[in-house]
Amino acid sequence: MVEDLRTDVTKTRKDGSRGRLRIDYGDHRDPQAAIAWLWKFLDGAKTASELYGRALVVIAAEQHASRLVVSTSQRTPAARWSSHKGYAEKALRKLAGPHLPASLTKLERSVKRAHAAYEQAQADARTSDNKPSETERSA
Repeated sequence: MVEDLRTDVTKTRKDGSRGRLRIDYGDHRDPQAAIAWLWKFLDGAKTASELYGRALVVIAAEQHASRLVVSTSQRTPAARWSSHKGYAEKALRKLAGPHLPASLTKLERSVKRAHAAYEQAQADARTSDNKPSETERSA
């Protein structure tokens, strides 16, 4: 789903050779495409718990993504929420902290594993819905 927003850019050097591959997520000064993608991601939730999970992913990504994927020139400080004794930040750290990998490579692997597990669970649910129950088989 992130692929909808991501663009791979390779500039051509003055000598005609190809430059380094750069991943672009759009213009940070005009975030309309990113906002549209964000709402599409949140609207994709089918249950309340899935919406809660996706919202938590968005909040955690806002807090941590700049360290991992945003180029240095586009980094902005993470938003800080004012809350009594910092409870909001502590709650996010408690919920999302154990799931945050130390590097971008680990993050990509973690996302792929979670996606594969989700797809497998969906496939298992679909096949279990199609199987006849014990009473139907004995009849």
